[in-house]
Amino acid sequence: MFTRCPNCLAEQTLTVEQLRITRAITYCPHCASHFDALEQLSARAMAAPETEPAPPQEPTSATDTPSVLPWEKPTAIASPHWRSGVYGGVLLLIGQLGYFHSHAISNNATVRRLCQPLRCPLPPYRNAAELAVIHNVLEPLASHGYLFKALVNNQAAFSQAYPTIVLTLQDYGGNAVAQRRFKPEDYLLNPQNALIRPDATVELSLHIAPTTQTVGGYTFDLTY
Repeated sequence: MFTRCPNCLAEQTLTVEQLRITRAITYCPHCASHFDALEQLSARAMAAPETEPAPPQEPTSATDTPSVLPWEKPTAIASPHWRSGVYGGVLLLIGQLGYFHSHAISNNATVRRLCQPLRCPLPPYRNAAELAVIHNVLEPLASHGYLFKALVNNQAAFSQAYPTIVLTLQDYGGNAVAQRRFKPEDYLLNPQNALIRPDATVELSLHIAPTTQTVGGYTFDLTY
C-alpha cells in the first residue's frame, strides 16, 4: 500500500502491520512531519510530482489491504433464523404458562371481565373463599342414615362451579369416625355444566349411609 505526505508530497510504502502499530499516523523522513496515512492511502503507487522522482514500487497483493482495521468495530451479521427462534421460544413460553397456570389465569377477575364481551372460552370460575354457608344441618333418617344439607350463597361476581364437599362425621368426643369427599357428580342429578350464578343461593344435600358408630357431630369444608 502507498500513501503521500500532504506537506512535501513524498510517497512511501506501508504495510498492514505498520498501520496497526501506528494507528495510521505516519512519519515522513523527507520533511520530518507526521500525518494520517489513511487520508491518501492507495493500493497502487501514485503519480510522483514533477519536482521529485517517484520512489520504487513494491509488489502488492490483494491480501495486503485490510478489510477491517483494529480500531474499527466489525459489523455483526445477524443470522436470518434468529427471529424465528425468538418467536418460537415466546410462543412455547406462553403455551407452558397457559398449561400450568390455566386455573389461576381463568380465575383472574380482570381476565374474566375482558373476556365477557368477547365470549372467550374460559373454564368455570372456582374460588371457595367466595362461597358463603348460610345454614347447614345433619339430620338422622328413619333408615338410620343421615341427611346433610347446606345452603350456600355465591358471593363472586361470576358464576361458579359447584364445589367438592369434604364431610367428616365425629363421635361425641369429637373424634372422626368417617370422612369422604363428595364431588358435584356425587350429589347433583345433572352435574354437567352446572353453575351457581352470582349472588344465587343453592342447597347442597347428601344422603349418608348408616355408620357402625354413633355420630355425635360433624364438620365440613367446601373446596375445589
